[in-house]
Amino acid sequence: RVQKAIGEMETDQSVLTVKLRGFKGGRLFLSYRISTSWEPVYIFKAYPEKGKLSVETFARITNYSSLPLLTRRAVVTTAPPPAKYTPTHRRWILREREPVVRALEMGAPPPPSPSMSAPKRVGAPPPPVERTYTYISTRYEYRGRLNIPELGKGTGQIPLLRKRYGASFFTAAYPELSAKGYLNAVFTPDDDLAPGEAHVYLGSELTATLRYDGGRRGVVDTLFAGYDPLITGEVKLVSQRRKDRKRGKESFTVEKRTEEIRVKNGRRTRMTVVVYARKPFAAGSVNLLKVRFKPKPKEDLGDGLMMWEVSIDPGGEFVIKREIEVEYPKGVELNW
Repeated sequence: RVQKAIGEMETDQSVLTVKLRGFKGGRLFLSYRISTSWEPVYIFKAYPEKGKLSVETFARITNYSSLPLLTRRAVVTTAPPPAKYTPTHRRWILREREPVVRALEMGAPPPPSPSMSAPKRVGAPPPPVERTYTYISTRYEYRGRLNIPELGKGTGQIPLLRKRYGASFFTAAYPELSAKGYLNAVFTPDDDLAPGEAHVYLGSELTATLRYDGGRRGVVDTLFAGYDPLITGEVKLVSQRRKDRKRGKESFTVEKRTEEIRVKNGRRTRMTVVVYARKPFAAGSVNLLKVRFKPKPKEDLGDGLMMWEVSIDPGGEFVIKREIEVEYPKGVELNW
């Protein structure tokens, strides 16, 4: 028999006294819920040359109660236990069956059903619908010393899990807007990852800090791994020619411009790179005569955004030639 008595509440602590009769030794575990919240913090480490992505997850815990939290064992979960729709306990009683049930088992005809002889009630409420609720949550258990101050004056951090995934890496390059490459890792979590704060490292260098939307177990996810310093891009003007012409009394200029868009792979491994380039539009007095890309883009994404997806060898580069031809009234200064 266990008798519980809670001592009087003081301003700095709460005392719970448990008296056990006939207790001959062992361990006593007390489980309780506290007024706290927690958020995952992820440390991702990307290894593009090895095709690996490691993740360490921590729980950042904030204590909102007026009492400091001191414990050696904690359980955190992504969903609180439901309170409203939990199954209701029903007493299980073994007793003799009713006489009608015994008569039916012996072959006697059943008595007339009251529901068949009684007139139907118009507008009677339908029978209640039985609902079954299934809750899926991620649960972590931590065994270790944890001391968190009260009223959100500080946070505690406990380790949750450590994983290593096989990942495929690709870099998005947009040389017209940035000389840097944007590294992404594609991986499939084997555990549910809740949304939280993420810090991404390439080797020992912190390359990105972002709000991670979370991942679902078994579903392919793409993680922004930061700026790739070894994938670089540039745009180079190869030629630009202007020629004045006349159409009746109208004087106009035809201008041809050729550019090379280069993306270089400075890594020691073959890398997949998604390259973006723009296709111009003309407005006002400018007439667009021709736009040509070589090689042709893999896809036109709309609104003048063209896309190529290529694999570049170590130390190699991918070159796109863009040719543009326009005409406009003579004397107009064109803004390229």
